[in-house]
Amino acid sequence: MTLYWRALFLLCCVLSCVQSFSPSPVLQRSKYNDSFSLTRSTRTRVQQLQKKYKEQQLGNKHFEDRSRQLNDLPLLSTDFYSWLKLTDWERLHSAFVDMQAYWNS
Repeated sequence: MTLYWRALFLLCCVLSCVQSFSPSPVLQRSKYNDSFSLTRSTRTRVQQLQKKYKEQQLGNKHFEDRSRQLNDLPLLSTDFYSWLKLTDWERLHSAFVDMQAYWNS
């Protein structure tokens, strides 16, 4: 009988460890919200710097380069479940590729 209790205790310990290593949906949602917030604030800051550059270098903050097509700009909207399936490396790579649209012009 003691062997049964030991096995049951060991099984409970293993299950609690496995459950503690899987991130909770609340934590994953929080990471997504933080990442999305950082992306939006970065985008806002880039837009502010773009206006400042246009005023200083071109003399007109409303100047637009019509040679640049909108479809080559990065898409900033990713739904939560698609983002959740990505690894950290894939998220970083995607952000890097999106940023290249700004310095390859």
